[in-house]
Amino acid sequence: MTEQETTGDDPLAQVVDELQKQFPTVGQEIIAAHVRQAHAQLDSAPVQDYASVLVQRQARLSLAAMIGTDATTPEGTEHAGAS
Repeated sequence: MTEQETTGDDPLAQVVDELQKQFPTVGQEIIAAHVRQAHAQLDSAPVQDYASVLVQRQARLSLAAMIGTDATTPEGTEHAGAS
């Protein structure tokens, strides 16, 4: 994804932006690649209502595995309300 592709109302661009906040030490192109890979896995799913949420989750797990951390918030705690 180029910088132009990661701005605006594009749901995948919003996922990239959110993941950049969670993984500030990982480059935008790497994050975008993980988002594209996760999206490709869900692209043919019959229900697309929650695709961006699932793409973000899968990309976060993939990025966390790549840098050797767990998929929690940067502080190392799970998101509020998660059980």
